[in-house]
Amino acid sequence: MKRSTLHIFWLVSAALILSSCLGSDDTDTASSDCYIQSFSLGMMKRTVHVTKSDGSDSTYTISYSGSYYPMTIDQRANTIVNTDPLPTETRVDSVLATITATGTVTYAYSNADTTVWTAYSSEDSICFSKPVFFRVYAADGSGYRDYAMHLRMCTTNSYEYSWEQLPEVTAQADAQQLRALMWGGKALVLSAYSDGRLLASVGTEGEPFEWETMPCTGAANGILSTLQHTVKTLWMSTTGAALLTSTDGIVWTEMAQDKARTLIAASEKNLYATDADGVYVSEDLGLTWTAMELEEPYSLFPSETTSIFYTQNNANDRVLLAGYNADSGNEIASVWGHLLDFEDSWTYFNLAPTNPYGMPLLQYQSIVTYNDELFTAGGASSKGSAHTALDAFYKSQDGGITWIADEYLTAPTALQGTTAPITLMGTDDHIWLIVGKEVWRACLNEYTEI
Repeated sequence: MKRSTLHIFWLVSAALILSSCLGSDDTDTASSDCYIQSFSLGMMKRTVHVTKSDGSDSTYTISYSGSYYPMTIDQRANTIVNTDPLPTETRVDSVLATITATGTVTYAYSNADTTVWTAYSSEDSICFSKPVFFRVYAADGSGYRDYAMHLRMCTTNSYEYSWEQLPEVTAQADAQQLRALMWGGKALVLSAYSDGRLLASVGTEGEPFEWETMPCTGAANGILSTLQHTVKTLWMSTTGAALLTSTDGIVWTEMAQDKARTLIAASEKNLYATDADGVYVSEDLGLTWTAMELEEPYSLFPSETTSIFYTQNNANDRVLLAGYNADSGNEIASVWGHLLDFEDSWTYFNLAPTNPYGMPLLQYQSIVTYNDELFTAGGASSKGSAHTALDAFYKSQDGGITWIADEYLTAPTALQGTTAPITLMGTDDHIWLIVGKEVWRACLNEYTEI
């Protein structure tokens, strides 16, 4: 049932009359607060498409609770939005909502001055297939607050990834190794060649997406697998264990060290490196190094490593390192982790070589984060024979302990089995795949906003 503006007037008026009837000894007064504390959607119906065994399409309808898709209320921006988009083809033209608020809640499909506002009831359905605004009146009639509803819904299957091919980086056609990162708001791809040269290709968003390739200076014989970055600085080791730094990825400068070591990770505070004797940390940009503790013998530490520095969901910064160690076998990587600011040592993820859920050991291996999850992929098995190039994207949901082939994220068919160098890059919006000169990126949960 719908209630008119007149009903709203009487609701607010009743609150004022009640407050005026209180004696001088009464302490209860009508509140001037007006805000929504919580918001959730009720049961909704969704059309699901399936392919039958004979290849024909079929549909059926399911119901699910909107409580599985929590709403976030921004009290500063005055918005209500679901962080996780609703599944595709959800019917939102008639949905109940549960609202907890201080004040009297009304809603309308426009917030113009001439709009007629309808009193909210948990028993009346609301049409969310068009923009909805909520207005909360203070009990003392002193004012109101408007909220804009932004309902997000997937435009594709919730678990589908859509691949987009970007312009090629032609200079990378004969590269032997690649490494990519999003840095300074631009895509940066470094490529290494058989003659020791390094090239930097910088990609800029636009119509069309454009690449600019330049030779790196001062970075001859740089090892791209050691490339690390902080907010303003890039770091890399060379085949001679020199430590290089750059502020643009193009011009590189050698840093002084008390002893040559190979870089394995970097954070805003520290650099981490190894030599024949152990793992070290530097707090002065590589000038001096201090030995770190390991929970297991250094003989179990990996070589030929790949690493990632990332922030966990609990806001703790962490380094994950993986590579080859004979004790882990030819198919499973040796994985170690270090929690910055909370630990003085490195932790070994001790898994048996026969464990089917260990991180696969691959050529051109990268570890990236996307959608708050860890992914790894690469070429064929680097020591064994269990994997072909890009046979799967492996995902870890437990911080790098176990890895399972993702059911929904798969590389474009034409790239699977490639022998070209491979690198990955994770950003807030996409997971990038660069194979030789080809550049692809995929995204999950494309959605529209009502």
